Amino acid sequence: MRNWSDFSFNSLKTKKIDNSVKIRESQNIIIIIDPQKDFTDPCGIYAKSHSSIYNILLAKEKIQNLINLKNHIDKVIVFSTYIHNQFKENYQICLPNTFGHEIDLDNINNILKFNKNSRSAFSSSDLKEYLENKKIKEIYLAGFLTEYCIYDSALQILEEDKYSVYLLEDCIATADDASEKGIKAIEILVKKGAKLSSSKSLNDSMLEISNFKYK
Repeated sequence: MRNWSDFSFNSLKTKKIDNSVKIRESQNIIIIIDPQKDFTDPCGIYAKSHSSIYNILLAKEKIQNLINLKNHIDKVIVFSTYIHNQFKENYQICLPNTFGHEIDLDNINNILKFNKNSRSAFSSSDLKEYLENKKIKEIYLAGFLTEYCIYDSALQILEEDKYSVYLLEDCIATADDASEKGIKAIEILVKKGAKLSSSKSLNDSMLEISNFKYK
């Protein structure tokens, strides 16, 4: 069985990481999905049900680095609020007013947040309206979990046929023992039109914009 940490998205033969993407300021956005403690903290409901969340912790660190950087791309957080037994019996995840519902990132006071109550970020009508009002063209996805909320979100966004969808491969993850599912989800999304990128590629593009603006 392949480990997520050993997998390189460059190994996908259908697409390669797009290192040449040119960021068009104010037409793009990073959507950070479900950076909540039930997924990202060892004491979280999801985390406790798996042997290791090492890859999730690595991705969370990369996401935090993106947040900490002062750059020219908008960011929003979409978090989940679920109800009792929403997905299966006796599995109470991301319930309101619980430890696991809390967002597990720093320096996010100025980041707009949207609530969702199903796996897809596009189940939030407020988010969709926001993207339309901002005339967003390119969406960069980060967060958790690869085979569930990232997959469902990317699929629905692609079906809208309004946006270019980029998966920040080092900023998305699932539990280590679910890595095969995550890899399969990414492969399907790439075949459906999603593009692969990384936080480094994105940062390099944003730096290029900054240098151009302030020459």
